[in-house]
Amino acid sequence: MKTIIDNLNTVAGWAGAVGASIHGLNSIADYTFGNNTESIVFKFDALNSSVTKDYTEDVTDYSTLTFYIWSQNKYGSDFIKPDDFNYKIEIGAGNTFYIPVSYGMNQVTVDISSITSLDLLKITALHATTDYLIMSYCVASSDELPLDIFVGIQEQLESNRDDLIDPILLGTASGVIADTTIVLTDLPFIDDYASIKIDDGVNNEIHQLRIQENFTYSMTDLYNGESLLHDYIDANIYLYLPITYGRDSLEATIPGITLWGFEPEEMLHGFNLDTVYDSWADAGAAARREGHYLKWPISFDCEARQDEILSILSGVVRRFIGRKLVYINGRKFRVSFNSTPTEIRPTEFYDIIPKVTYMGEIEIREELWVRTNLAKTTAIDFQAIIQ
Repeated sequence: MKTIIDNLNTVAGWAGAVGASIHGLNSIADYTFGNNTESIVFKFDALNSSVTKDYTEDVTDYSTLTFYIWSQNKYGSDFIKPDDFNYKIEIGAGNTFYIPVSYGMNQVTVDISSITSLDLLKITALHATTDYLIMSYCVASSDELPLDIFVGIQEQLESNRDDLIDPILLGTASGVIADTTIVLTDLPFIDDYASIKIDDGVNNEIHQLRIQENFTYSMTDLYNGESLLHDYIDANIYLYLPITYGRDSLEATIPGITLWGFEPEEMLHGFNLDTVYDSWADAGAAARREGHYLKWPISFDCEARQDEILSILSGVVRRFIGRKLVYINGRKFRVSFNSTPTEIRPTEFYDIIPKVTYMGEIEIREELWVRTNLAKTTAIDFQAIIQ
């Protein structure tokens, strides 16, 4: 599970001090993350110059803070001592960590399991050189696998759908608040379990439909519920194409895309007892075992009664296949597709729903160990006996 602390795609709320300033926004795609089209750029001109923004975020249920960062001039490779770091970040009063800024736009992870409230982000320069710093997509998270995998893929497919498909306007309809049925006369693509979006330019809501009679439809308890939330006169009716997961005990969503997952396979990448370090602070650093890598097979089922809609849904998944990119709890992963899509046509009179299925897989590390705080070493005694 996750909450987005800041997409870092606007300068609003940020302020610079002691020689730091908000330089503007970057729109180069390689330096933006989380499906954002822009990221923020800071300029630092002096030692201890800083940029700050206030927040009111409850992070009690989250264990990790993730963000992406790039430096034009002040990047490094070996981060052991405080002098190896060129920036630090303050996450609320008294919670300060060094930032390991490597070459390229890199992901930074900070342990926030002991922090309950995030009321501040403050980036401070530990150098006196003019430098530009880009930051993108700050997320607080706590892993719940495989749920987080499905949520991440669902969000990515929804983003692809909204970029690829213009709203499909079917017609107009009217209704009164609290109505449990709606009359949709001669509208295309409307059938049992279809979903619609009602929008009059002021209010909007989404409902799943069940056929009654004479072009009258009832509404299920999905989305905005079993009755209208507002009054409408000749409101626009759009076909809504939901992307869902794990529908085996819930209503079908047709047309739509449904995600299914199966048992994972353990991958022998590295050694799951290797130590990983992060969250560097004045008091020391945090260490944890690496955990193991799992490969999760994911099925993408595109279902629709009409070939036109099935083609649109298939196009959404093909864009996902082409980009192979998904963010899970703020972290960037690649999805691979190595099999041929399967088209399933009706074979019996009662089997009336065509389907195209794509198979993909994603490898993700599952954290098995709690971080341990390591005290900073101030003196190292070494004795060697040569015989």
